[in-house]
Amino acid sequence: MTELQIIGEIVARYSQNKISILPASAKRKDRKNKFEDAYHLLFKGSAPDDYEEKNYLGYKRKSGTFRSFKSRFEEKLLNMLFFIEISKTRLSAVNKAEYECSKLQHQARMLGLLYGRRPAIKLAKKIFNIALKYQLSEFMVYSIGLLLKHASETGDKFAFQKYKRMQSYWLAQLTAEENAKTSMEGLNILFGKSIGQKPELTEVALKYMHGIKRDIRTNDGYVLQYNKRKIEAIAYQIGQNYQKSLLIWSGLENYLNKNPDFASDTKYAEIAVQQMDCYMHLQEYDKGKKCAETCQKYFWPGSSNRLIFMEFYFLLTIQSGEYEMANRILEEAIHDKYLQNMSVMHQKKWRLFKAYLIYVLEPKDQDHSFDTDEFLNEFLVFKMDKRGYNVALLILNWCMLLRNGDFTKLITITNALKEYRLRNLKGKPDQRVNLFVSMMQTAYRLDYDPNKLRESTNTFLRKIRDKRIVYSANMEGLEVIPFDVLWGMVINDMKVGNK
Repeated sequence: MTELQIIGEIVARYSQNKISILPASAKRKDRKNKFEDAYHLLFKGSAPDDYEEKNYLGYKRKSGTFRSFKSRFEEKLLNMLFFIEISKTRLSAVNKAEYECSKLQHQARMLGLLYGRRPAIKLAKKIFNIALKYQLSEFMVYSIGLLLKHASETGDKFAFQKYKRMQSYWLAQLTAEENAKTSMEGLNILFGKSIGQKPELTEVALKYMHGIKRDIRTNDGYVLQYNKRKIEAIAYQIGQNYQKSLLIWSGLENYLNKNPDFASDTKYAEIAVQQMDCYMHLQEYDKGKKCAETCQKYFWPGSSNRLIFMEFYFLLTIQSGEYEMANRILEEAIHDKYLQNMSVMHQKKWRLFKAYLIYVLEPKDQDHSFDTDEFLNEFLVFKMDKRGYNVALLILNWCMLLRNGDFTKLITITNALKEYRLRNLKGKPDQRVNLFVSMMQTAYRLDYDPNKLRESTNTFLRKIRDKRIVYSANMEGLEVIPFDVLWGMVINDMKVGNK
């Protein structure tokens, strides 16, 4: 039998009578088909998982019929993954090669399991050639394993020895790459559930980087080079050495430029957003805005990563005093349908941003549908795992109560801030917020007299200006509006209130 006959016989024997896929277009056909209707509704934002409606396409939510329909619909969607036109994506060449190898690997596995060994070996050679070109260690190990077994079974000693040597090399390469990826994840997990700045972790990150550097001596490759540079850049960023971090990020960008097969929109976008973060901390806002322009090109609308970028872009604009632009960014973010798929922390953070923006905007530009009082009452919860956001909320609440002249409630907030400061605001990452809370307590002692307060808080204000804002997605004492700018607004509100 020919290879084609072998494959055809397997497909004819085991394939379904009807291929369980959906039409390539999201447009509905004239004929009635609930699966196609569900597919069409997905693009309108209505999914079977959305339980706000009591029924879906006539099915009762809790019925067995609905569960069966949902399961079959999911199966059809998954089957469509085998028919993706990968050339239409914005993936890198190496990612497209990875997709191609994964398809070939599935086909080779099925042929091998169903005794189609000869065509399976032919596919293994295809995988080998693609994986070798793009340094895909996982697929190199898989394809070499098949070719090694084939050489053994056919008595080809020369091929057996060749593939055995290659297997040793690529197994070591795969191990080194997996260690590099684990190092990156090991660094990420240190921030996964923390809201604190941890500059002391610079040494931990650099230790990970040096481990990868040692592996590069014997097993060099793109994955190792990329992760080494990325971890090193993050290490200096954690340590607040932003100039050094910018240098490493720029080096990583140049490395991708020289290795275009491994470059992608996502990687360039990640570099740009990290550079923007560095420039924001250095208060070099014009350079940060250029990075934002790059991010907008690569983080296309509809990508979840765009919301992460928008967070940094919002802070960049509000810290540079461009409140109208900050408002446009915020409106785009809170109306992005992907926001509801983000973590609760990110959703609450955007609501916090909105509340701060309402505070700084002129009344005519404010969103009067947003109930700031309700928001503040909802989120003023004193728990250690949310302490960074709590102090940001306490400060905002204090500022709004002062603006409204509600001095009775101000006493309660001032006492809460005093307790909060004693319990939580310790260490270098919190110096700016610690100083600002001290100024707020001074305002209480001086009965909110703007003239006395300006003189008494000059030293605090000078110290705040001497200390750089330290912001990240996870931060104690989250500073939305620079405290020296915010204090000017507070003083102005006191003047208005004392007229």
